[in-house]
Amino acid sequence: FEIGHICPDLLLVSHGHYDHFDIRTIRALGGSGYTALMPLGLARYAKKLSIKCFEMEWGQKTMLGDIEILFLPAYHWHSRYGFDKNRALWGSFLIRYRGKQIYFCGDSGYNTHFTKIRAEYGDMDICIMPVGAYKPDFIMKHSHMDPYESMQAFRDLGGKVFVPMHYGTFALSDEPPGEGIGIAKCAAQDGSLGGELAELDIGEIMEIGR
Repeated sequence: FEIGHICPDLLLVSHGHYDHFDIRTIRALGGSGYTALMPLGLARYAKKLSIKCFEMEWGQKTMLGDIEILFLPAYHWHSRYGFDKNRALWGSFLIRYRGKQIYFCGDSGYNTHFTKIRAEYGDMDICIMPVGAYKPDFIMKHSHMDPYESMQAFRDLGGKVFVPMHYGTFALSDEPPGEGIGIAKCAAQDGSLGGELAELDIGEIMEIGR
C-alpha cells in the first residue's frame, strides 16, 4: 500500500506492538532523512529501515531545533514475537513548541502517571488520547483506557484540547468501531469532556504554535 507524498521530519514511536510500529507502514512514508524517537530497546527492530533511530528512557529529553521532546511513562507493556516480553520500554511523549505543550499518550491503561506528569510538567494544551480498543474490560484495562478513563486522564493532565486517536483502524477489541469517538463527541456537547474536542479527518493537518 501507499500513503502518498507524506514525508515526515520526525517519527515518534510509543511502543513496539505491531499496530504502532509496523515496518511496512514506516517504509510507505518514504524518504530516509527523518529521525525516529523510540523507547529504549526498540531500535534493534528497526535495523532494516534506513532512518536515524534514537532510543529514549523515561524522563529523557531531546531538542530538535526549537522543539523539545520528552519521553514519559505509560501504563502498558512490550512484545513483538512472544519471547521478548518487556525487553523494550514503552511510553508517552511531551512535545514543547512555541510555548505549547502537546501530550501524545500512546497506548496506556488508566493510572496515576497522568496526575504525576501534570504535577511535574504543568497543564497540557493539546492531548492526543486513545478512545478505542477497550473491550472486554477484564482483558484490556491494564493496556488501554475506555473513553471515560481517557477523558479523566485528559482532565488529570489539565488538558485544553482533546484529540482522539486509536480508533477506526485495526479491529483489536469487542466494542463497536464508532462507540468510543461517539462517547467523546457526546461529552464535548454536554460539557463533561472538560475541554475542546478536535476530531481530525484522515490526513488532516493540525497547525500548532501560531
